[in-house]
Amino acid sequence: MQRNRIFLVCSLLLLFTLLSCSESFDPDDPFYKSELKWRKERDERMRKPTSWLTIAGLFWLEKGSNSFGSGEENDILLLSPSAPQYMGTIELKENILFLKVNPGISLSIDGKLIREKQLVTDVSGKPDILEIGDIKFWIIKRGDRYALRLRDMKSKRFAEYHGIDYYPMQKDYSVKAKLVPYDKPKTAIILTVVGTEQEYIIPGYLEFTLRGKSLRLDPFVVKSDSTLFFLIIKDGTSGESTYGAGRYMYSKIMADGSVDLNFNRAYNPPCAFTPYATCPLPPEQNIMNVSLEAGEKNYHKDH
Repeated sequence: MQRNRIFLVCSLLLLFTLLSCSESFDPDDPFYKSELKWRKERDERMRKPTSWLTIAGLFWLEKGSNSFGSGEENDILLLSPSAPQYMGTIELKENILFLKVNPGISLSIDGKLIREKQLVTDVSGKPDILEIGDIKFWIIKRGDRYALRLRDMKSKRFAEYHGIDYYPMQKDYSVKAKLVPYDKPKTAIILTVVGTEQEYIIPGYLEFTLRGKSLRLDPFVVKSDSTLFFLIIKDGTSGESTYGAGRYMYSKIMADGSVDLNFNRAYNPPCAFTPYATCPLPPEQNIMNVSLEAGEKNYHKDH
């Protein structure tokens, strides 16, 4: 009963916040309905166990044997009540990662106890996820490096999530852009916050007018969805009212070939919520000399 009351109060507070995020909210206007729906779904994702708020560790692997557990002698120190002192080792040799679990440790993948296994990384799109108690972890590859990423269901950041602040919803921050294709798509190497590199394909540049000013941005191809572009942007609000390293956007490619640029949906990257993300940074050509007072504001943990 108490949990139901808390959920009801949180839902009412969320609704009030969403309604107050528009200068002239009209509940029957399709634009505002769509934006409210987007923000509600964004909030719901942040409250799920798969939220970036539950990411509680990132440990780079060295060549050879990497021991892991809660004991201080381990190469990888997992500070969680769910982690036994000495759990096992992950051997990294010539891009092969081999797991050995110590006797008596109940580590599982998909509900099956594991003793030894060659691990599948996130490059496959479906990495082996190891579970014990409240924690899960798996191997990610960034550039030519491998790391163990930890998720903790008891994460303090997750427990203290308080919602996201937004600028008011504004129609003039939703514009149509024209894609000007390059003769040949470009390959861009983008630096991440942890110093690794990620490769993206840029098919051309987007040109558009925002509040009377002509602008352009480079979009990235989304390999899994040909109807979307991904953008990493930085503007005059970055480091002030919005996250310092920039924000992300997905933009829909319309049937007539135009691109829907809705800056009301510019959102914080994962590294705004956890120090254990590997966010790509905006390319120089996407650092804009305007202030985009739209979309998500900076996330403050002490809010």
